[in-house]
Amino acid sequence: MIPSRISRHWKEAQNMMLVAKQKHEQKRRLVTDAMRQLREQNRISLRALAREMNFTAPYVSDVELNRRAVSQDFLEKYFKALRALKKNKQKE
Repeated sequence: MIPSRISRHWKEAQNMMLVAKQKHEQKRRLVTDAMRQLREQNRISLRALAREMNFTAPYVSDVELNRRAVSQDFLEKYFKALRALKKNKQKE
């Protein structure tokens, strides 16, 4: 049998981990929401952006909808493609 104080500390640790995970998810949601809003404000289609990045549209959509984790490499390609497409739109 586990002593009650150890059990209590274990539950507290689990609760702290859950809170930390929720805060991380909230921050990730803020980033992905901002990404999607920026793309939409610039009137760039998801398919055009995905093509420029060499990713599939469903993959990019999943990231923007916070269904997939965002890697540093993905972020760099996302914003590089966004800048390139925005420049092309301005030339038109």
